[in-house]
Parts: sequence; structure tokens; C-alpha cells
Amino acid sequence: MRKRSIAGTTPTWASRGAGARRSSQQLEIVEVKELPDGRLVAVLKHSEAGTHSGAEVERRTVQLLSFKGDKVTRTEVYGDLSQGRAAASVGR
Repeated sequence: MRKRSIAGTTPTWASRGAGARRSSQQLEIVEVKELPDGRLVAVLKHSEAGTHSGAEVERRTVQLLSFKGDKVTRTEVYGDLSQGRAAASVGR
């Protein structure tokens, strides 16, 4: 099994350009695991302070990444951790 990495990838919201409003958005990779079928499952923590209120907001998502060679061919995003983990346990 070849090791895969998502290091160096940039989330879409992080590359919105010069016209984008400054924010305190942060994305932390909490867990990454390669599945027996070659997919990667990643648990991500998204956090941000509200633009006007300054209130801290945090949520976690699960992403399942499928590959063909070194290219990502499919990304599945789950806002519910239990659904994402369940999807990861079902091999293709």
C-alpha cells in the first residue's frame, strides 16, 4: 500500500483572492488514515471567529478521498462525524 498525503493542499475558501475579506478561518487536520481500498479518510476541524460578533465557531467534518494514481478522483464530505466514519468503513 502506497502512503498518500494531503499536505500542501489548499482549501477553496483559503484561496479566494485579494478581494476576500480577512477572517480568522483555520483548518486543522485532526486525523488521516489510509483505508485498505486506497482511499484516505480525514477528520478536519474548521474554526473561525464571527465577523461582527467575534464569537468562536468550530465544527468537524470527515472527508473521504478516492484516487486514480496520484490524482484525487472523488471527494466525499460529511458534516456528521458518525455518517462519515460509517461511509469510510464501507469499502468499495
